[in-house]
Amino acid sequence: MRCLCRGMVAACLLSTTTPATAGPSPSDFRFTAAIQGDYPPNAPVSVPLSREIMAEAKSDFADVRVFDDMGQETPYVIYKQTEARKTPKPFVFEIVSYEDAEDSDEITLKRPDGAPAFREIELMIAGRDFKKHIQVEAGAAPDAVQKIATDTIFDFSSRLDLRKTAVAIPETDAAFLRIGLSDEAQPPPDSPEMRLRYEGLEFWTEGTRAGPFRVDRILGWSGARKAAEHYFDHITIEGPTVTADNDGNSVIHLPGKLPVAHVTFDVENSYYCRRIQLLTAAEDVDEAYRVTAGGVIYKIPGVAESENTITFDQPSRYLRLKVLNDDNPPLRVRSVTVAWVRRNLYFVPEPGRTYTLHVGSDVAASPRYELNQLIPSDFAKLRHYASMSVLGLRPNASYDPRLKPTTREAVEEVIFVGLVVILVCLLALWAFRLLKKMPTQANE
Repeated sequence: MRCLCRGMVAACLLSTTTPATAGPSPSDFRFTAAIQGDYPPNAPVSVPLSREIMAEAKSDFADVRVFDDMGQETPYVIYKQTEARKTPKPFVFEIVSYEDAEDSDEITLKRPDGAPAFREIELMIAGRDFKKHIQVEAGAAPDAVQKIATDTIFDFSSRLDLRKTAVAIPETDAAFLRIGLSDEAQPPPDSPEMRLRYEGLEFWTEGTRAGPFRVDRILGWSGARKAAEHYFDHITIEGPTVTADNDGNSVIHLPGKLPVAHVTFDVENSYYCRRIQLLTAAEDVDEAYRVTAGGVIYKIPGVAESENTITFDQPSRYLRLKVLNDDNPPLRVRSVTVAWVRRNLYFVPEPGRTYTLHVGSDVAASPRYELNQLIPSDFAKLRHYASMSVLGLRPNASYDPRLKPTTREAVEEVIFVGLVVILVCLLALWAFRLLKKMPTQANE
């Protein structure tokens, strides 16, 4: 009996202290695809992820792995193919000379050594309520400059928030600038008034004397302003399946799991203005779909322009589109194009090895690789890496599913409780048998 109890205790301990495996193996994934292409060894390569891979993977790509032909896990990093937003950079001109004439000011500037070519200058001015004509000359020397731009700078802050002190110029790397400033339309001394026409509107100050005007410094701005640029993959669904809900709205069914950055409609109707809802679900069952985003598409009668694209930016999910018709006839949708930002996987192949990509697992957690620190998300550098391709996904012949971590914990808890109950029952039985063996005392 004593041996039995010890065995039960040992079983309880083993059931709760058995360690999990160090990481997933190739047999933990439902799908696999070969990675093909020439590559320079020991240098990063890029692998564009196909729609099928993104559909089978979790939204955070936690269940994506790369294994070599020896079954060894290979670190990787996944980035969106996006060119970062660009903003101009400023530098401060060196002031060479200043001349104060009767009706104008003239400032000579020098571009600092090493400063790049510039396309805009900005005057940092202390003061308000001014309007001045500005002429910009540029050249290789102070006495060899030519006019390159004229403009007007102004400030009407005593009446409204309207101020302009920057001047756009043709891009130049001239070493010297000469800036001439002169007053425009000076009001009579006994009636201090300023007037300005700007983009079809007229503004003026009346009874307000112009404040002090002082140029603190002048900046040069280099580089163009450019918004972030995304590279998209897309799929066009011709003649999509459309059903009607109980409220008469049109529900457009999209095939399979798809990520989405924006959706574009091709509509046959001559005019329309409809609200669109994006419905998403983790499983393709009617009751699982929920509204996650919305937008409006429209086409105005007699106007060629229309708006048929809506931005959604959702990870890979089952998708449906609901068109809210109200009392209008349903739209005749010829096709729907779903686009998403391209994802590229980057890894470093070793000489002589071949690689496969595995995806779809219930036990794989997000990997913690160091590669994201060694290969930063720098579009200018990433675009120069050699590219490999992924063949079509196929079922993993060696797939051998294990219990999910949550399921494993639940099973272990049930086993532990069962063993404890059995152990208590055995102890009670042992105690009962022990008491029966004890001699009884005779009554006195």
